[in-house]
Amino acid sequence: MTRAAVLGLEDGSVWWGEAFGDASPASGEVVFNTAMTGYQEIASDASYNGQIVVLTYPLIGNYGTFERAAESRRPWVEGLIVRELVATCREGTIDLEAYLRSYGVPGLAGIDTRALVRRLRAKGTLRGAILQVPPHRSQSEEIAREAVATARSIPALATKPLVVESPGSRGRSGAAPRSRSSTRA
Repeated sequence: MTRAAVLGLEDGSVWWGEAFGDASPASGEVVFNTAMTGYQEIASDASYNGQIVVLTYPLIGNYGTFERAAESRRPWVEGLIVRELVATCREGTIDLEAYLRSYGVPGLAGIDTRALVRRLRAKGTLRGAILQVPPHRSQSEEIAREAVATARSIPALATKPLVVESPGSRGRSGAAPRSRSSTRA
């Protein structure tokens, strides 16, 4: 593991795993998708703007990403959570981790996504935050509390002017990657 990450939810629960994609933090409404394929389409679907998406299918990334599969010119998700990130096996494609990293989108792998989805189904949509740390700080109570506090402090998605945030307003328009990397020491 090169980078650890934690998802903190506003209900106080925390989920530790391995970071992938960009090294930046993310926060937003945590939602899920149960599709078996289409992870690039999900990530680039503008309806997920402001949301961290949990994918329940256990193996994500095996067929890579490619330009024609995108719903838009860039990913709209704030973060992506998967059970297991798999390296692509198709020639001529970009792996999911590199795709997300190039657009400044962090990910979290190695958690029980089905248990997380059961929590979301029982409690409803929750605000969440993903924070990344070096592996030696994994399982830190201080970092976990910070993730929960961050989740609780973000505004509800319903209060955000998402239409105003369409291409160009947040510096993420077109194919140009965004840059917001910062790894905690």
